[in-house]
Amino acid sequence: MSNTEITYLLVISDSKLYIVLESRFDKKKREYYIKKTNSEIEIKLPLKDIVINNLSFLQPNKKVTNFNSLYELWNTLFKKNNIYEISDFVLQAIKFYKIDSIGSLQVFIELFNKEFIFFKIVDNDKVYLNPKNIIEKIKNNINQKKKSRDLSEEFVNNAIQGLKIERNKFQNQISQISSYLSGFSDYQKSFISLIKKNMNLISDDEILDWGKKLNLFDSTFEPFYLRNKLSNLFSYNELDTKLTINKDHHNQTLSSFTIDDESTYDYDDAITIEKNNDKYILYVHVANFSDYFDYGSIYDNDAKKRISTIYTPSENFDLYRKDIVERIGLKEGETREVISIKFNISNFNLENYEVLNNFIKVEKNYSYKEFDEILPLNDDFKFLDTFTRSLNNERIKSADFESFNPELSISYDETRKLFLKTHGNYISSRIISELMILSNRLISEYMIDNSIPSIFRSQDESRNLEVTKIKGNRDFSFYRNVAQIGISTTPKPHYGLGLDSYLQYTSPIRRYYDSLIMRQLDSFLKNQSLFFSKDKIDEIIQGTIPLLESNKAKSKNAYKHWALKLIKQDKIDELIGYIYSDIKDKYIIFFNEYNFFDSIPKINCKRIYRENDKIRITFEFIDSNTLNIHNIQDIL
Repeated sequence: MSNTEITYLLVISDSKLYIVLESRFDKKKREYYIKKTNSEIEIKLPLKDIVINNLSFLQPNKKVTNFNSLYELWNTLFKKNNIYEISDFVLQAIKFYKIDSIGSLQVFIELFNKEFIFFKIVDNDKVYLNPKNIIEKIKNNINQKKKSRDLSEEFVNNAIQGLKIERNKFQNQISQISSYLSGFSDYQKSFISLIKKNMNLISDDEILDWGKKLNLFDSTFEPFYLRNKLSNLFSYNELDTKLTINKDHHNQTLSSFTIDDESTYDYDDAITIEKNNDKYILYVHVANFSDYFDYGSIYDNDAKKRISTIYTPSENFDLYRKDIVERIGLKEGETREVISIKFNISNFNLENYEVLNNFIKVEKNYSYKEFDEILPLNDDFKFLDTFTRSLNNERIKSADFESFNPELSISYDETRKLFLKTHGNYISSRIISELMILSNRLISEYMIDNSIPSIFRSQDESRNLEVTKIKGNRDFSFYRNVAQIGISTTPKPHYGLGLDSYLQYTSPIRRYYDSLIMRQLDSFLKNQSLFFSKDKIDEIIQGTIPLLESNKAKSKNAYKHWALKLIKQDKIDELIGYIYSDIKDKYIIFFNEYNFFDSIPKINCKRIYRENDKIRITFEFIDSNTLNIHNIQDIL
């Protein structure tokens, strides 16, 4: 039968003690049923959670005793033992403090639950008494946190009053702000909240701008890079140069030139044009630094982790330190070792080709703009234009894609103002693109013909490909149902480009896989030997695919970061985009003018949209550090 009398119980839950009322006890099932204070709901309680099953020896209504500290209790009990059963501990505390009422015990329990200096509950059934050294450590930590909290309040007060922030004094607070902006966890949320509240700051961008105005951070500080693990810190400081250029080759150097963006410094491909009567000999040269440092060296291993260069307006995140890039790049005025493809061309038709080691002297690093300006005045350059047009026209007959959307990038001008660049507008950009595609195709054929293991790129036919051309503020096309790119040691067709086989080797300074093919070619050309076996390349691919995917995401995020900065800089408050897809509760939008995707919740839309529909949106604010456009709303 159940007991009808109300009894106070002491129970434990989640390492906390509580006084509750017993509703009833089922003797047959040996289960307690309790009611929390001011509640009529019964809760079944396991026996193991009962600390003391009857507190009837304490009076329910009597004057409550307050407790300021539990030090005296700890000091007395610690002399006897350092660990107690919970029930024993509570009974000794009742005796020590002469607790004679439920109210006084409640005060003690509340203090004990907050206590962490002297006691802690272990295994949910014992009380452990901290030794003196742990207590001192805890107290020191509390004091340090109090000092930090006081300094944080002083820091904010100084900022409110416009006083100068002393960097040495407030280094911890500055580091906390940096950690918060960089996505790390070693900062106090209350401190950041205090700054936001008192400085009326909402976004990370506003906090960063505020910090730069106070000279807490350098004007070039970009926490986005730290947040996305982008760094120009390498495992090495200087390159121990082993190689000196072979003087015997100097008389055999070919005069060459490069064509790249004006901001380029990592030149890795060059061109030589020679005319022989009515025929042309065209060379495409690719930097060859195989003998400069070893595969598996610290320099190579750092490049392997980075996998490919990421470009931003403020700095590039290269595979190699910039001083190494300067030494191995095809820089104007320098002689460099290269691997060349020699094309024999007659009537704009490729008759044959040859792959060989070479040395070149780089006469000029042209920008796309410079080359386009002099192209009409130079017969050799006009030949390049006609030849590559012919290459493109023939290639796209078998390609899934006739063309691609124009490549956009963001740069600084001389005043450090951001602007958007479109590379596809240059004839020379198309010339280089087609020459590199041709070179990569022929190197893949060369590898296959000579049974040289390599890293091939392929793309299955996009059988259900949908191409929607959209005319707007910047013309572009949507490509849907596109087959994925494959990377393996097995050559397969690349239907996207319209080629029977394909690889990428023309950018060994910028792409790690290209440098592996460079080493493989160099070894075969010089020694008729293989540097890598097929199994070794397979192993490398399997180990680096996750790095490749991570790098793509970082590069995409870096571009969007700067695109959002550009929008903020130009004080754009409305954006025009097009609906790419409809996904459950949101639409995916492509902002073609800036070349990035985002989404809008359907609940924020005043109308229903379909794929390819134009959409005009407004927003509350942009936070480029976290890549967020806050509170996007459509505009009718």
